[in-house]
Amino acid sequence: MRFAEVVVALPVEGPFDYSIPEELENLVKEGSRVKVNFNNRKLSAYVIKIKEKSDIKITKPILSVLDDKPLINLRTFSLAYEFSAYYGCSLGEAIETFLPEAIKKSRKVLVKDYVQRKSSRANLQAVAFAYSNEKDKWDFYLKEINLVLKESRQVIVIFSQVSYIREFRERFKQFKDNIALLHSYQTGTIGLENWRKIKDGTVSIVLGTMSAVFAPLPNLGLLIIDEESSDNYKQRQSPFYHVRTVAFMRSRIDSAKVLLADKVFSLETAFGIKQKEISFVNKLFFNTDNFKFNIINLSEFNSKGLIISPFLENRLSCRIKDKEKSLVFFNRKGYSTILRCDKCDFILRCERCSAGLIFDKQKNRLICHLCLSVYPVPEICPNCKKSYMHYKGVGIEKVSSRLKQLFPQARIIVYDVDTAPDALANSNFDIMVGTSSVLNIKPAIDFKLTAVLGLDYLLNLPDFRNSEKIFNLLVNLRMRTSSEMILETSYPRHHAIKFLKEFDIEAFNDYELSQRSEFGLPPFKHVVNIILRSKIESSVKEKADILFKSLLSGREELGLELFEPAPKNPYKLRNSYYWQIVVKCPMVRNCIEYLKKNIRNFSHSQVIITIDVDAL
Repeated sequence: MRFAEVVVALPVEGPFDYSIPEELENLVKEGSRVKVNFNNRKLSAYVIKIKEKSDIKITKPILSVLDDKPLINLRTFSLAYEFSAYYGCSLGEAIETFLPEAIKKSRKVLVKDYVQRKSSRANLQAVAFAYSNEKDKWDFYLKEINLVLKESRQVIVIFSQVSYIREFRERFKQFKDNIALLHSYQTGTIGLENWRKIKDGTVSIVLGTMSAVFAPLPNLGLLIIDEESSDNYKQRQSPFYHVRTVAFMRSRIDSAKVLLADKVFSLETAFGIKQKEISFVNKLFFNTDNFKFNIINLSEFNSKGLIISPFLENRLSCRIKDKEKSLVFFNRKGYSTILRCDKCDFILRCERCSAGLIFDKQKNRLICHLCLSVYPVPEICPNCKKSYMHYKGVGIEKVSSRLKQLFPQARIIVYDVDTAPDALANSNFDIMVGTSSVLNIKPAIDFKLTAVLGLDYLLNLPDFRNSEKIFNLLVNLRMRTSSEMILETSYPRHHAIKFLKEFDIEAFNDYELSQRSEFGLPPFKHVVNIILRSKIESSVKEKADILFKSLLSGREELGLELFEPAPKNPYKLRNSYYWQIVVKCPMVRNCIEYLKKNIRNFSHSQVIITIDVDAL
């Protein structure tokens, strides 16, 4: 009798030995998906090794083989091992992350025979391409794709938004019969069929969002990451992977090139360019001739409720008279951000989360921006039963309302994440009031004037990447503006604003990297969040304190810096309470191995623990 080492998609390390019944001898192979009895549950498992002997005296038998041919090849196993070691998940969880939803639900898949090829473990091949306009970007993509296709190799193009896939297909209709799509909006059947076609090698180009980075192309030659600095490339649930990091792993395993394209790169990519680990192609050009850049220092105004400064009011009036489009940027949804009682200071919060509720005036409702729960608007305070409830804070609807008061003759529209992508098709306007969703509008609108409001709120967010995110946001807004930009802020000397005014991206990167180096932050060191969550508030804090103490011994020889447990932001989400322990480390894999060992030996009933590497 032979035995199989299998892993399951649970946060348990494995592998686990199972005997292979005689009737399944010729079906169970390395890479097979099988059904096993695991802790009295019938689960899908993945065979990672076949062997003649087992050290386990009594082994359970494999119950069945789910597919006629193995789904997992050697290169996928190589990626899974590296992914697991880097992101702190089990090998089974890693493999399951790579697969479409239908396979996770034990659907049978018919695939062709393929040759099992070993990983080459080549050096990273990465190119960063900076562009000013969409035409330059698409021309560069076409050139790179054609080079790879001529070598009979294959391409993955990853987009930060599903809607961008349509633009690729419209521009490159010559590839239409050679494309498969992979993204989360597909039905299970369509996603599974596309995945099978990709694995069989019947298409050469895969288009998709995050999950497309795992597309099982047999001869991958190029991965393109469009708008590489986007936050959308970071997974928001365990395992918390980043598309760029996984693409680099695949580059080494598959000997494939990674193309990172953007107007302004992430600081990690900028650092890679400086270290000459990433090649740089620059087609970035800014015409700053006759461009007006004005900073309105809000600290010079006494009016607390000021939304539109007199200077901005005047400039908008001029643009309206000249029949030119303006953008008023404000990155907060709704009409107001807080509903508070002036009598008892009670703030209305989501019942499931720790967030204050946003007032949506258009639909006359309160909404939680975290879990999207909807509540009716109360007439009296739920706490003191008095009629002193007032709306505080500013949202995009209030900005729009104020502009309509100032310019009753103007055509004013609101654009946010809830606006339909085709809402602008037949829309003509003088002023658009928009959140960061305006950056997703394709093709980009030429705004003569862009005004940025609410910048102080963004600058005060507790995030070491904050300056980078704001600078990238402002540069992208600037590049959609042809004549004039106005910033309203109480921090006119902030370095992100200073370098934006000078339009010196390299100087900003140098300054920000020097700050990160001084404080030991990415990309110089890694930041790892140990996240604890529980439905029981007292349990999560207690377990966080115990785990922290257990991690203290042995940390110094690995160069780990631990920070005491603290409530995570948000503290409560969907009825679970969150605490975190932040760890800074020079080497991720050593740190993860140390953390997993300690967590494995740590009793944490009623508390779920996950690890977030390079957290956003």
